[in-house]
Amino acid sequence: MLHLDQALELHGVTVYRDYNEKSRFYCLPGSPRLAVEAGQPMFQLLVYRDIVEEEDEAKGGGFLAMTADLGISPDTLERIRNELSGRFGVRATLAPVPVTGGSVRVVALDSEADPEAGGVRFVENLIASGKPSLYGDQRAVFSTELSKKGAVLMKAALEGEGATPVVLIYDLQYIGLHPAYGVKITIKFRQVYEHLRNRMQINTLWFKSDIDREMELLRKAGGIEIEEVVYENETPEDTSARMTRLNTLAKELAQWSFFSPAISPGTVLAADRGTLQAYDAIPDIQAITAGLTSGSRAALTGVGARADAGAPRRPGAAVATDAVEGEAGGESEGGGGTNAEEPTARDEPMTAVEAWNRAGRPQGAFLLRSLEQEERHDIVYELHQVAAVERSFAPQGQIRLLEGASGMPGRILQVDLSADFFKTIEGSISTTADLEALGVASVVVKLRYGEKEEGDRWKDEDEAVLSAPGDSHSYRFFIDHRDTREVEYQVTLNYRPDFALGHEAPTETSGWIPTTTRNLDINPLAFSSVLPIHLEAAMVDWDSVQQIQARVHYADSASGIDAADTKILTQQSASADLRIRPKDAAKRDVSLDAVFFYTDGESETVSMRHAGDEPFVLNQPPESMVAVNLRLADILDRYKRINVQLRRSSTAAPEVEQTVTLGEGTLDGQWSFRREGDDGASFAYRVTAFLKDGAVREDDWKTTDNPLVVVGDRAAGVLTVRVMFLGPLADGGFRLAKLKLDYPDAPDWADSNVEQVFRTGQEEFTWRVPMTRTDATSYIYEVTWFGNDGSRRTTGPVTTNEEILLLDPLAP
Repeated sequence: MLHLDQALELHGVTVYRDYNEKSRFYCLPGSPRLAVEAGQPMFQLLVYRDIVEEEDEAKGGGFLAMTADLGISPDTLERIRNELSGRFGVRATLAPVPVTGGSVRVVALDSEADPEAGGVRFVENLIASGKPSLYGDQRAVFSTELSKKGAVLMKAALEGEGATPVVLIYDLQYIGLHPAYGVKITIKFRQVYEHLRNRMQINTLWFKSDIDREMELLRKAGGIEIEEVVYENETPEDTSARMTRLNTLAKELAQWSFFSPAISPGTVLAADRGTLQAYDAIPDIQAITAGLTSGSRAALTGVGARADAGAPRRPGAAVATDAVEGEAGGESEGGGGTNAEEPTARDEPMTAVEAWNRAGRPQGAFLLRSLEQEERHDIVYELHQVAAVERSFAPQGQIRLLEGASGMPGRILQVDLSADFFKTIEGSISTTADLEALGVASVVVKLRYGEKEEGDRWKDEDEAVLSAPGDSHSYRFFIDHRDTREVEYQVTLNYRPDFALGHEAPTETSGWIPTTTRNLDINPLAFSSVLPIHLEAAMVDWDSVQQIQARVHYADSASGIDAADTKILTQQSASADLRIRPKDAAKRDVSLDAVFFYTDGESETVSMRHAGDEPFVLNQPPESMVAVNLRLADILDRYKRINVQLRRSSTAAPEVEQTVTLGEGTLDGQWSFRREGDDGASFAYRVTAFLKDGAVREDDWKTTDNPLVVVGDRAAGVLTVRVMFLGPLADGGFRLAKLKLDYPDAPDWADSNVEQVFRTGQEEFTWRVPMTRTDATSYIYEVTWFGNDGSRRTTGPVTTNEEILLLDPLAP
């Protein structure tokens, strides 16, 4: 399973490592792009020619058909794979991050007055939405009727120049194993959610600074509680740094629980904002302002424009704004600014651009999730073990700037109600899913449409059978007498035998689903009640655990289902998968009994129960196991390796039970042992250090019950001083110079002083010494100058805190 503690940035791509399989890696998808076939973008926008004259908003203003995906070029993937193989010494395999859910939407950024906050807040206006495929490149198909506002925004976004407020944004979720921390974080779900819900509406954009402020208030009010492990021998700086990390972690967990990523205003408004404009062959389209806020009117049509937006402009028109260029009433060089004699008072709410300027031009934005009542319970993160958590990420891009969008303006058509498009409804049914991997033999999709003249339904019906990725079926219906734009479809999944436990019926059929989408990309996961069960062994000491027998059990007495299966987990095979088919899709609870068989013949059982689509993460029982984490701190880069010998402190324990070697390639290690009674958590360790200069240092045995052992050089920071000469020594009549440096606040174990000889005066020297306090930056230096005539002269000792120490041979 994906491990969230192993993130890498390679060639602009975020890569995670698998928790157990060290040669397996996962990459987050790239930016959105338009799918292209035969050199043409898979995009079509129809704008109704009589959009202005039509009074009824319900009849819409256009029709959008678009296919987008997230992809990374094969060359980039190959470079990442080769770099991972070389860095970790494995034959790396690279796969997309396994996405568990998500959505895709086309939205427009706008602003509106916020009475509660007494100012202006950004909002998202939905134009169209769809579902990604949840596998591969996350292909999403949009095929839907647009409102008048949506049609105007889309057309302006595609045919205008420069930036656009219309954006394609993915919101995808994936699950990974969270890094282990010695901390317990409790989030009182209902209290936190009600607080946030009262502060802002669901569709309001929150910036990162807003979230940090609210999370801090909730932590102080008791809505978020933190219970941490207290590490031994901490300095005040260590305690402060640790608390900062824990508070950041708590905010991060709460953020992912309550917010979903949203459109980034900065990428829309900041980039070339002076070139926002509406373009349309029909001048009357600029008269459509109903439903648009002043910010959208100014950016798209020029109606209600003010100093921060202005009338539509083309590239090259310089713009001065009150919030960016200078004081109110300033004049722009290109003539687009405000006149100095014009009044600065405003009788309308500020536009989106000005609101963003005044907010300090923040980039990251989030939307408050809309949560059901049954979701509002306390969340407890036990992070002294490894736990599975859900994360979100939101690739996004401005519509006309997407990869593959160069041909989009040519894919816009203006049509009227007499066009052939309005006489028929035609589209396709297809799938790109790996049906065999999903246990599906075939998918049957039924369509029905329209009303007959005599009033009977249905006028037309069709059926498609999909049995492999890439299968497709086209359909075409003539518009009925009611001018109906909606079709209904039903999906039947034919399962392979013995694919899953539970309900044994060979098929599963959805209800009838109404839609205006013309091109249906069928994803069986969206219609299946099958529960994918994933088992992952996380914090397990395989030296003491022989194997884990995990029995998965699903029971639904009302449906007569009582099914179970047992999987064996070992160090070589630390994960397993199986599937369960409920008869009642609402019954999703699955139980698990995991028996840990130890090498000493003993066994122990751990029981869990939760929704089956959540992974089961198996940790050794903390009540009977002590997990010790070891960390090498080598701030001066002076250790070749360190051997840590460990044993239980019990007198019955052998002299050495485990030896962990830490070094340049392995900074972390782990050891665990069975707890002996209530007080059996203490252990002893001895450190043998092999330094790069050839020295060997062996410490005495130490006893502790702290599960975090830091070995090596532990310090609050490193004092770094760069020594430079201002010229050759010969310029001052010297043949060499000896420099003494002393740092009185160095820890006892460190060398607090150093001597360095310079012969030409052109050398540079960097001195690094550990610090006990980061605010103790003063050190002492002394220079002895040796003249060509045999004389000596001494400068110092001098106390200073200069990071760059300049020595001048010509100084008296």
